[in-house]
Amino acid sequence: MFQKAWASSGSLWPRSSTRYLGGPATAVAKMAELREEFEQALRGVYGQAASLLRSRVRGADSPDDLWYLRTEIFEQVSRAISQSEAATRLRDLDAMFEPVRGRRRTGT
Repeated sequence: MFQKAWASSGSLWPRSSTRYLGGPATAVAKMAELREEFEQALRGVYGQAASLLRSRVRGADSPDDLWYLRTEIFEQVSRAISQSEAATRLRDLDAMFEPVRGRRRTGT
C-alpha cells in the first residue's frame, strides 16, 4: 500500500493564520518535497511510460507543472496496480494542493 512521506498536517502551503518562513529556499524545499510525493505515487509502476513520467516529475519547475501530471499518474497506477489504488494515491496528491487550488476556485 502507498504510504505518504509528508506530514499528516497535509498541505505544503501555509494557511493564512499560520506563520512560515518564506523565500526562495523555502520554495525550493517545498518543490522538492512535492516532487518526492509524486514519485512515491508511482511506486510499484514500471515500464517505459512510467520511467518517462518519473522524468517529467523530476523536471517539473512548479506545483502547477505537477498538478497537470496527476491524470497520467492515475492512469499508470490504474493499469499497473488497480483503479482503487490509483484513486487513493490521487486523493493523497490532491490533498497537498487543496488550500492553494481552493483559493483559486473561490477567487480569494
